[in-house]
Amino acid sequence: MTIKNTHTTKTIDTSNLGFQLAQPIKKVFEDETDAENDSLIQIFIPPIIKPKAFMSFVTVERKAKVWQLVALEVYEVLSDRKTVGELGYLRFANSDWDELKSGLSRNRLIQMWQTDFVNQLERHGGVMPNSNFTREHIALISQANTFYAQLVEKQLPKLV
Repeated sequence: MTIKNTHTTKTIDTSNLGFQLAQPIKKVFEDETDAENDSLIQIFIPPIIKPKAFMSFVTVERKAKVWQLVALEVYEVLSDRKTVGELGYLRFANSDWDELKSGLSRNRLIQMWQTDFVNQLERHGGVMPNSNFTREHIALISQANTFYAQLVEKQLPKLV
């Protein structure tokens, strides 16, 4: 009799990305995956809302027992601190579906996002502070994606 290992690894497979994912970012995603779900949407926004701050939604899916980053949406907080502007949406498996702010390339957006993400990790001791959302955070998330904002609001009693 053969016993198959059905355990899903927490390793993030980056072979579909077309770029090198920074190790600290990869570790955050590996730490956040869980065996109960086949996909997750990670929301990252700094705890202090400032102009030019990045907010990102990253879709991660389990495929053939490994996790892969599937899509990335990046927004920038505007000068009023109450609105966001979309910088881009990337579907890693198919760059034909990319939607980018005029004048911004896929590679430049990825570079900007990774730099901001790593800087946030360094500022907060290696942890992305994405569970202490305020009403202001929810309002910004809602501008970008009302469905995601509703999901966060449902989870707030568990997160706070």
